[in-house]
Amino acid sequence: MTKLKVSNRLRELRELGDYSRPELAKRADVAIDTLRKNEEGLNYPTFIIFFRLLKGLEVTPSEFFDFGVVPQKYRNIKEG
Repeated sequence: MTKLKVSNRLRELRELGDYSRPELAKRADVAIDTLRKNEEGLNYPTFIIFFRLLKGLEVTPSEFFDFGVVPQKYRNIKEG
């Protein structure tokens, strides 16, 4: 698993959910700079941060790692 894959997926899901960085940071209770560094591939999220981000995005770990697949929660948003 590369940082780039994780960072791209994180950004992809944030954008599918139509969340700004500040919105997702608030929903996930993480610092905006932490989110930025994770999205830009500068850092891997820690275990705790990763699960906070999943909660903020409202996706499961399996949905996060199912690269190229739009999670069910975001299908209506993307199609609408």
